[in-house]
Amino acid sequence: MHTHVTRFQLGFVTKQLVDHLLTASVGQEMSYEELSKVLGHNILQQKYRSCLASARRILIKEHDIVFDTIRSVGIQRLNDAEIVLEGAVGIRKVRRACKRTARKVVCANYSTLSQDNKNTHNQSLSTLGALMHVTSIKEQRKVGHAVSKVADEIDHTALFAICK
Repeated sequence: MHTHVTRFQLGFVTKQLVDHLLTASVGQEMSYEELSKVLGHNILQQKYRSCLASARRILIKEHDIVFDTIRSVGIQRLNDAEIVLEGAVGIRKVRRACKRTARKVVCANYSTLSQDNKNTHNQSLSTLGALMHVTSIKEQRKVGHAVSKVADEIDHTALFAICK
């Protein structure tokens, strides 16, 4: 039987998840089974999985609390060192996404494109290329070296100067 879940109910479910996740201590794991018991529904169903994703975003925005997934098990509240490592993970993901997207864009037959589409093509590849460049391992090492000298983050102008 397919049950219809309204937006109000999803908001309520998300709030239930936020309230429960707020009780987690740093390092604590919460299994999908435990979360399903809290909701009274299978958290792995898409409509409830999206509520969990929303709850995790709310915790980041409003409480500076970050959870990561433990494949096929559940989620775990990260400590500060683990949260920082998420930056490096995100950079690798951005680089891979840029490579995949650039591969798609170059599949277009450039000679048949309108001038507007050629401009979009060139702008996209230029931006994707710059992102791939600054996210490369070599350039990230340069950035890491520069950051360690100033013991602080650097602004984007300095980043671009380092990653020439």
